[in-house]
Amino acid sequence: MNNPNNLPMVIEQQDFCEAGSPASQGFNSETRFSEEGLPKTVKSDLTGDEFEINAQGVYWLENPKKKVPLCGPLRVIADARDQDYKNWARVIILKNKEGITHIFPIRMDQVDGETAIKDLRSHGLTVTNGYRAKEKLVIFLQECPAEESILIRLTDKTGWHENSFVLRNGESIGSSKETYLFENLKTTDSAFSCRGGLVEWKDNVAKLCQGNSRLIFAVSMAFAAPLLTRLEAEGGGFNLVGDSSTGKSTAVFVAASVCGPPGKYVESWRATANGLELMALKHNDVLMALDEMGEMAPQEIGGAAYMLANGQGKQRMKSTIGLRERYTWKILIISSGELTLADHMLEGGKKTRAGQEVRLADIPADAGCNLGLFENLHGEANGAEFANLLKENASRYCGTAFRPFIEGAIEHFDDLQQAYKDIKKQFHKEYLPTDASSQVSRQADRMALVALAGEIATSLEITGWDKGTPLEAAGRCFLDWVDMRGGSDRQEVTQIIRQACHFIESFGDSRFVPMIKKPNGWTAMDKVMPQRAGYKRETDTGFEYLVMPQVFNNEICKGYNRQSVIKVLVDNGMLQTDAKGKPQIACRLPEIGNKITVKKMYILTSKVLSDEVLIVGNFDKVTAVTEVTPL
Repeated sequence: MNNPNNLPMVIEQQDFCEAGSPASQGFNSETRFSEEGLPKTVKSDLTGDEFEINAQGVYWLENPKKKVPLCGPLRVIADARDQDYKNWARVIILKNKEGITHIFPIRMDQVDGETAIKDLRSHGLTVTNGYRAKEKLVIFLQECPAEESILIRLTDKTGWHENSFVLRNGESIGSSKETYLFENLKTTDSAFSCRGGLVEWKDNVAKLCQGNSRLIFAVSMAFAAPLLTRLEAEGGGFNLVGDSSTGKSTAVFVAASVCGPPGKYVESWRATANGLELMALKHNDVLMALDEMGEMAPQEIGGAAYMLANGQGKQRMKSTIGLRERYTWKILIISSGELTLADHMLEGGKKTRAGQEVRLADIPADAGCNLGLFENLHGEANGAEFANLLKENASRYCGTAFRPFIEGAIEHFDDLQQAYKDIKKQFHKEYLPTDASSQVSRQADRMALVALAGEIATSLEITGWDKGTPLEAAGRCFLDWVDMRGGSDRQEVTQIIRQACHFIESFGDSRFVPMIKKPNGWTAMDKVMPQRAGYKRETDTGFEYLVMPQVFNNEICKGYNRQSVIKVLVDNGMLQTDAKGKPQIACRLPEIGNKITVKKMYILTSKVLSDEVLIVGNFDKVTAVTEVTPL
């Protein structure tokens, strides 16, 4: 690839991907010192101090005949600042005792002696002891003219910056007006390194995914993540759910191989909310692969799902009065777990919200072929052997598919929007139920984006798949997701119905006083009922439950708008109304001691104990359902 930004020539780029592919611009972990033009002398304009830079290190020229060693091999490449034209830094490259090079920015406000020297030593650079030598080294770092005149833009996020795609190891794919550098640069970060060539990845990993909907979908997700920002699409993710040893982690592993070595790339859910923020920041615009949801505390997983999908961290205070700028990101998550998000949250006494389940959607890992996650073993004896083959190949050949995909996306930027519109239309036509809610439609859009990314990668001859394969795999996963969630209605409808049913199933015998019909009306059994919720009576169609207003409002409606609950229950035949359509009905109630009183009650019908209500629903009737978000 050409170098429009005239990047520092003191760094020699190695072709670390497949031979013949254009080298990425920027800084990366495969750089090394160039000794061309050494030794050379530089001078501080402020103090007049002169320094010699050679292959062995940096020396202060005390006089024409005396050179004082300051440190090992070190160069100042360029000056840098952040996107607000503040926090100036010097970008340096050093070589440690093992001959490994490190490139990173040192903030000017930290070049005060001990801070900078401690950082240099932590990277393996030899620094001379002695106050005077350290003082001169600080002058060199602060005042030595940079070897390149360009100004570098520091960023705390990976991903798109203009038409450049910045990786956290220093690479920048594409071209833009400025050169961007990841502020928290770790040139030893191998998460995006390459092993083998693209042809080898295609033959040994991608082709084994053929005939396996979950694997095709997972790999397509890795290609879809960089398209989120360009298409202004919502972030979110998918959680492969199933029993142990079904192949969930294998799918996550294979998806990660698009970007780099899976063993280095895949992260764990075992993290705090603050830790996930920083993890999300370094995965901005790339796939975030998280294994085993069960490792995160059930009390925190719901909030984490919201935070990651919404792309915004906590608001924090500065050390001085004022607010820090929030961390923001755009990511696509692939996750695995033995429990659904709802079941995992329930273990911590939490209830899922529809928004959480849409943002991190549960897809059943079992593909229904008695092979766990797999449908085609490509000649292997069983699923375990096929999973081992996939993991071995994904570790051996990886990282080579990501860069050509980004280059292809850059080349076809102008066509992406129309392609996304077209595939959404096709996906809706082929897979979206006609009565689907807006939540299901949004999920269809996200899965259509994954399909689009897979189709683009296929058209760029990256995957070796047949045209239409990613679309078919995304459609299969979408339909299985719809089945798993219980239909295409709004999720709140199902949750409200389940909550009402669960209440009666749990307390129908213990908190409802039985009523007996007599010639002159209903009477109650003479018994004490702790925490009474109401009365129950047997009719020709089954039991009816007369619920006291406060119990209905505080327990059956808990977490939801009362009017929304009433509408859902009435629409599904679970709640009676009077002649005027009002949900509270005046009832003659037999109090203990044969006293009669009249109260307005909510009457739940026998359908509250029937499974039929879970499949009854009309989208037009439930669009007004609203959910109360707890404080």
